[in-house]
Amino acid sequence: MAAGPTYKKIQSETLGSNQTSIVFNAIPQTYTDLKISLIAGQNPLAGAFVIYFNGDTGTTYTSSYMLGTGSSQSGACSNNTNGIFNFGDLGSSTIVNLIEINVNRYTETNRHKSTSSIFSSKERGRILLNFGLWRSNSAITSMTLSFTNGTDTFATGTVATLYGIEAA
Repeated sequence: MAAGPTYKKIQSETLGSNQTSIVFNAIPQTYTDLKISLIAGQNPLAGAFVIYFNGDTGTTYTSSYMLGTGSSQSGACSNNTNGIFNFGDLGSSTIVNLIEINVNRYTETNRHKSTSSIFSSKERGRILLNFGLWRSNSAITSMTLSFTNGTDTFATGTVATLYGIEAA
């Protein structure tokens, strides 16, 4: 039986102060997929969490979500967005939120890049599934994690780790 995919840590950052964005630069092109693990808080809770690839902040993205709170559910899809949105704030400056983001086939230049993510907030009592598409055939060489309003910050103590996934 063949072994499953192998995760290799590419970069990890623990924030010593509040920051408006987290950037992963010079992403090696030697893996099949990427995974970001983010354990985070947010200040002051006004903007939605967003991902940009290769510095592209144009309307080349599609974002969709499904939200469950235990008592209700909702979902939507938006085309031509300025980044892949998490459709909601992280909920707290306390480091209690876990976000796992998968970026599929990031080196391939014959297809658009897709993402899937899961966001869990115990404090807010919700789980959020997000799906995104970057309508570009460019290989991904950098990623920026930020907020839509440009003023909110990732809280001190936030941990962001980028992994490369090797195919089996």
